[in-house]
Amino acid sequence: MASGEAARWTAIEVDGSPMESYVAVPDGPGPFPGVVVGMHLYGVDRGVRKFCDDLAHEGYAAIAPYFFHRNTDLTVHEYSSIAFDDPRRREEAIIRGRATGLDSLRQDVLGALAHLRTLPQVGDSPVGITGFCLGGRLSLYAAGAMDAFAAAAIFYGTDMNRPRGGDPSPLSFAANIRCPLAGFFGNDDQNPSPADVDEVDAELDRLGIEHTFHRFEGTPHAFNDPFNPVRWSPEPAAEAWALLIDFFDGALKKS
Repeated sequence: MASGEAARWTAIEVDGSPMESYVAVPDGPGPFPGVVVGMHLYGVDRGVRKFCDDLAHEGYAAIAPYFFHRNTDLTVHEYSSIAFDDPRRREEAIIRGRATGLDSLRQDVLGALAHLRTLPQVGDSPVGITGFCLGGRLSLYAAGAMDAFAAAAIFYGTDMNRPRGGDPSPLSFAANIRCPLAGFFGNDDQNPSPADVDEVDAELDRLGIEHTFHRFEGTPHAFNDPFNPVRWSPEPAAEAWALLIDFFDGALKKS
């Protein structure tokens, strides 16, 4: 993190449970636009925190809430620090992911957004949302189900076009999207597969929703996580980051 930027953990009360959240704020009085960052299945880990720090370096106040706070057997720090090669990492992620529905995610996002609004450096500035995997699925849902965001960016959202766990698909809310949307996908991904992305793209076209999808050849899921030794893809990650900042600058830093 660059000198002058502040990062900290804070606990936000949601549904009677303290939701630990990582907050990174640029140096200076602001006002700064905000970004809610939806974690992936592996928690608010080093990759998610670095992403928030990098957003702060670009002039955004970022918050990454811990969506699994209702499951209290592991703290955010314990869960998010499970080693990459530990079998528990995937096992725990599957269990928690299946137990996390859109209603609870909605409450968590609104809690994180409300906290951003309390920061004097943010106030009533525009706020966007982005996220990875689970958080990417959430970003599409939030763009359609909430009117609080001025921009939404999806990184390889899973099951965007499919119901899951009794929830409708995030795509089913797309007719209500009122903000610009960006998406970043690897063409070697299986969820979302290129066909899944095609389906979402076509439906957004049909609905007349402003969106731009960026696809990267030879690129897997989780391509922009520098702490994933298997899937980290530096060149697509750098390109996606530059495109994301251009997108957020245009949507959230309007004069």
